[in-house]
Amino acid sequence: MFNRDVLLTEYQACQQDNNSSANSYWIGFGIFISVSTAILVGLLYGVLSNNTLLQVILHVAKHEDLKTIAQNLSVDSSLLLMQVKVVTFIVFVLSILVIFLYYFLFRWFRRVTFLQQRNFERMHELELKLRMQKSIRIHAIDRWNEWKQIDEDELKDEDKKIKERIEELKLGNWCDIRRNNDEYKYESSRNNLYQLIIGVLSFAWIIIAVIAVFILKESFIYPYIH
Repeated sequence: MFNRDVLLTEYQACQQDNNSSANSYWIGFGIFISVSTAILVGLLYGVLSNNTLLQVILHVAKHEDLKTIAQNLSVDSSLLLMQVKVVTFIVFVLSILVIFLYYFLFRWFRRVTFLQQRNFERMHELELKLRMQKSIRIHAIDRWNEWKQIDEDELKDEDKKIKERIEELKLGNWCDIRRNNDEYKYESSRNNLYQLIIGVLSFAWIIIAVIAVFILKESFIYPYIH
């Protein structure tokens, strides 16, 4: 005979752990994405709006002479070249750091998702024992069509118990209806949007890192050409 209060406490602990880990992740995700995007926009604006710096970088990349620009600015061309090296090196290091943090963010997301799934599995077990329905209903919506196509003997024990519970509650039709609702599809769209944001920003920073490496390489080659 199980102690209902003990099981309820464990159920609440699993629920709180999921909420806490999700909140921590999404807060960290929001802050980092905002900061990294602001840095990316500021970096692009700073380079593109500074016509002199842009012209120097283009001259170095094309191996064109810097004397005209240096004379207009009344500085030595070697100083301009050094500035290009410093700027591109800083951009490269910053890009690598941001890309690494994006990778960490992605791994953190996978870890949070893994832990949440294990908690949900335990919550499903507890709900079956406590005759509760909350998480079981959500799980059933996700898996209902798949269950209908699988032979009863091929179902996992946990899925079989949940399926029997759903049939007992006569919620099969309810699961079909909910799967067709826009609200259900929204969750999938949110995950796709998350992956799109991470993918686009990661790709942008990788491109910047590649460009920085190219310009840095050209800046070291430049003195030997001229």
